[in-house]
Parts: sequence; C-alpha cells; structure tokens
Amino acid sequence: MGAGLKSADAAQRLRSAWQLGELDPQAKGAIPLLQGAVRDEDADVRGTAAEALGKIGAFHREAVAALIPLLGMPDRTDFRARVAYALGRSGPNAVEAIPSLVNLIEDKDAHASWAALLSLGEIGPQSPQVLPALESSLKEASAAHRFVAAWALGHIGAKASAAAPALQRLRDDLHPLVAETARWALGEIEPQQFSFESVKPARLPEPEPRSMELLRSRLSSGGRVGRLAALWEAGELGPGAATLVGDLILVLRDPDSELQGAAAESLGKIGWGSSMAVDALAKELSNERSTVRAQVAYALGWTGPAARRAVPALVRFCRDLEGFAHKQIEARWAAACALGLLRLAEDGLTEEFIRLLSDPESDVRFIAAESLGYLGPRAASAVEALQTAAQDPHLTVRRRGRWALGKIRAITGEEVPM
Repeated sequence: MGAGLKSADAAQRLRSAWQLGELDPQAKGAIPLLQGAVRDEDADVRGTAAEALGKIGAFHREAVAALIPLLGMPDRTDFRARVAYALGRSGPNAVEAIPSLVNLIEDKDAHASWAALLSLGEIGPQSPQVLPALESSLKEASAAHRFVAAWALGHIGAKASAAAPALQRLRDDLHPLVAETARWALGEIEPQQFSFESVKPARLPEPEPRSMELLRSRLSSGGRVGRLAALWEAGELGPGAATLVGDLILVLRDPDSELQGAAAESLGKIGWGSSMAVDALAKELSNERSTVRAQVAYALGWTGPAARRAVPALVRFCRDLEGFAHKQIEARWAAACALGLLRLAEDGLTEEFIRLLSDPESDVRFIAAESLGYLGPRAASAVEALQTAAQDPHLTVRRRGRWALGKIRAITGEEVPM
C-alpha cells in the first residue's frame, strides 16, 4: 500500500495514505511513510496522511509525536484542522498534544479550533488543562464553539462533573442545538440528576430592525471579508433572525465557495424549524464543491425537527458516495452526523445507521454508532451490529460502539453483551 505514496498521480497517493491508516491502524511501519506524505504538494494528500497518523497513534505514540509539530505549520487549507482532528483519533495516547490543542482553541481559524475541542473530548481529562478549556469554550460568542464544547464534555461523562454548572447555564441558549446538546451532556455527566430532552425554543424576539437592515446590506454588498463577517454575525443571532433566511439563500448561490459554505452554516443556525431553509440546504447537497457539501450537511443538523423533510436527501447522499471517494468522507460524516442529531428511530433511520456501521470509512462507522446510542432502547435491533463495532480495529468506533451498547442496557435494564 505504501508504494502508492510515490505515484505521480495525486489520487493514487491519496488512496494509499488513506489505506495505510484505515486498513491497518496498528501498522507501526507506516509511520515514516506518512511522515513524508504530510508534506505532499497536494493539500488533500497532506490532510489524509495526517488523519492516517492519528488512527495509528491510538496504538503507537510515535505517530502522535509526528503530528504535534504539524499544528504550527502555516497552511492556507484546512490542514491544521485535520491534524487537530487526527489527534483525537489517537485517544488517550495523544495526552502530549493537549497543550497545543488548548492553544489552538483561540486560533482565528474556526475549523481548526472546533477540531481541537472535538479532540480534547476524545483524549479526555488526561491533563488538568482539558476541563477548564472546554468549560471556557461554553462561554464563547460562537455558537459552534459552545455546541462542540458541550458535545465533548458529554462524551467525557462523569469525569466532567466540574463543568455541570456551566452546562446548566446553556440549557436556555438562544441556539436550540446548543441548548439540546447541553441538556444531553448534563444527562451523561449526572444521569441521576438530568435526563435528555429535546428543545422546543421559545419565540425569540427579532433583533432591532435598523441593525437587521444594515446586516442585510452587508450580506449582499461590500468586500468579501466584510460579507464573511456579516454571515457569521447573522448566524450568531439564532432563530430570532429568521427573516434573514431569504438573504442567506441568495448568498448560498454565490459562485464563491467560501461565501457559500459560510452562508450554509449561518442558514442552519437561524433556520431552526424553517422548511424554506431546509429545502435550500438539501438542494445544495449536490453542490459541485465537496467542501461546500460538507458544510451544507453539517448545517442541516442545526435545523432541528424541520430537517426531517431532508432525511431522504441525506440518506441518498450517504449512499451515493459510498465506497472509496475519499474527498467525500468529511461530507458523508457530516451527513451521518446531521441524521444522528435528529434522534429519529423511525423513517428507517435505525436500519440506515446499522448499514453505516459496515461503511469502509471508520469515521462514518463511529458517528453511526454514536447516533444509535442517542436512540437508546429504540435501537435495540442494532445490538448485534454494535457488538461488532465494539470490536472494531479503530479506537473511536470501539468506544462509540460500547457507549451505545451501554445506553441501550442502562435505559432498558436488560443485559446487553459488551
């Protein structure tokens, strides 16, 4: 497999890097090969090689040591975000990366900082820096930071009890997904005190009309940097700014892919309950740019129950891009994640998640296992498939499979073999 890293064809190098991490994550001999590939001229090969090192790092700390310096490399792509995410795939073995990941949370690159938060949750409280960093992020102005930090604390579970008061304050966050995730996390941390409940947001007051008009103007005109800033501001207003849905849909059709992606994410944040927002996002799942498709799928997860109308499109999206299509893995992960956040057992989704547990990509398998865990006893038909996931070669899949089995057993009171 490693011979393909020397190919003149970037697609072949990409495939080889993916295979080294995905098919044999215990292969220590692949580490030197991947260390060379993280400096490949092709951005996707670099990122894929970093993620492969992260998968191997769950078994060999030498791979973790190779990844940590890469967090400081200047790169105009999402490379550092993929390195940060890769370190989470190494789990507790990445303890030495914690200081670097904590520093990355403050980075101006939002995707890199979100990936750092995700990975701190996977590594766990192996250092006294972890819980304060996650708790501090619950107070961030960015709704995405609050969501990811709450998600990470929930997966840490009882060991994150010190963060419970901060999570309590998020139970009424103006973004319903943040509030719902905080409530779920509290139930994971103190199951005797809290139970998961989905959130039906109160009617939120619309922001002051003049400021909305100014924001609407900035969304449609001015320089690219100013429009990106306006898109972020619009999303942070939450569902109370639903009158901006039409304006964001117009930006979603812009030829600039970065503006499209930012518009998708903001549309998801203000589009809770909006069929208009959901339909516009679902249509963009066929966008020609894979990065935009990933942001669109992620955004659908923020739209709450309204996203139910997008379930067929999300399922088709996952199925149409099956097999080796590595450039689509992030988008398929995001689509599976969006389906999981709906927490639906009906519409055939339990069977769909069971099918995704056999996906060739471990990232998709782990989010499928997590999604089944959200369903608890409603996922009883998935026990056999989850038992297989609990023995998966990849650490993240094993952990989620065992967590999901535990949720089924804990809630039903039945003995579920682990």
